[in-house]
Amino acid sequence: LQDALAEAVTEPDEIRVAQDTYRPDRDSAHPTGSKQRTATFQLLDDVEIYGGFPSGGGLWGDRDPNRYLTILTGDLNGDDGPDFANNADNSYHVVTASSTSATAVLDGFTITAGNADAAGADSYGGGIYNNSGDAVITNCTVISNRASLFGGGMYNCYSLAVITNCTFKGNSSESEGGGMYNDEWGDVLISKCTFIENSAYDGGGGIYHYWANSIISNCTFVGNIAQFGFGPSGGAILNKASSYPILTNCLF
Repeated sequence: LQDALAEAVTEPDEIRVAQDTYRPDRDSAHPTGSKQRTATFQLLDDVEIYGGFPSGGGLWGDRDPNRYLTILTGDLNGDDGPDFANNADNSYHVVTASSTSATAVLDGFTITAGNADAAGADSYGGGIYNNSGDAVITNCTVISNRASLFGGGMYNCYSLAVITNCTFKGNSSESEGGGMYNDEWGDVLISKCTFIENSAYDGGGGIYHYWANSIISNCTFVGNIAQFGFGPSGGAILNKASSYPILTNCLF
């Protein structure tokens, strides 16, 4: 997949990805992996990436992301255990959507095992890190990612990203925003998504909004936890210094 992204840098493209497990530190130059924790799948403008094709490829009509699981994992050594065991050597961010327009598309993937446990930006967004990106993310499952500060599953800042029909499950933050953290004037559009059993130590088990004005519609929040927290905690959603988000037709 990294080789395909490298080819797509110079012109608009569509990348179709067959069922398998893909690690961001692997390409033709490093077939067994570089083991560099900074390795990530960087989304690109004018490039649409679709998972869920059968092994060996197939026509568009053969695509089924639920049947042909296409997994992007930060578990570079393939040795993770339950409850984030053995993840100290995982990628900081499995996917990076920063500095993209709405022409960058990721559709039909499972994104897992990111561990943003370093300093600065590498403490945000274990599954997906997005600073000033407006990518479209659809039909994805963001599961079992972790961050030491913000956004275990996904971190958005200055973003107009569109997130549709995605599941955020079992992601964790040691601070804020277990499933997702929306920061600094972001107007993220979130629709038809499910947030299940995400957890944050301080606040926003499912989603944390800070100076962010997202629009959330037709979403479901189940079993999300703000474990302790300082002040208002928000098991499902915590809004701080946000004039809104707008929530429509959501189930808590």
